[in-house]
Amino acid sequence: GGGHQRQQRPKRRGKGLSFSESTAVEEWDEDSLAKAKETGSKKVHLVLFYSSRGFYDEGRDKDFTGKLFEEATSNVQFVVSVNKVDCEQQETLCKAEGYKLSSVQKKAALALYIGGKKKAWKGGKLSQLTEKSLGNFVDA
Repeated sequence: GGGHQRQQRPKRRGKGLSFSESTAVEEWDEDSLAKAKETGSKKVHLVLFYSSRGFYDEGRDKDFTGKLFEEATSNVQFVVSVNKVDCEQQETLCKAEGYKLSSVQKKAALALYIGGKKKAWKGGKLSQLTEKSLGNFVDA
């Protein structure tokens, strides 16, 4: 006979984004961010804020994948450092940067840190990210 415990429905988990094992996209933490925000910082950092449990395979931006991000950034990585922040792990960091977990679970966000200043991506859907649009973002 079946037990009488009421089972809680597990929270729905999205698939998130998967990156290749040899990915050049580095995982970021609070130290990395602090360094990038130093005003004298000469390096340019491209940062993807996402959730490892995000629902990216449904909804408006369903063609956005880790692979697409890796391909779009493969040429700029010589010029800028390409990074990712998993907001499931780094919720405080994401919040401090203005990214709520609930919102990045639906839609990943992209930002550029130049000389300590943050510039948010406003180039439309990330699923349409290309080397060219990214290049324009980085050079602008």
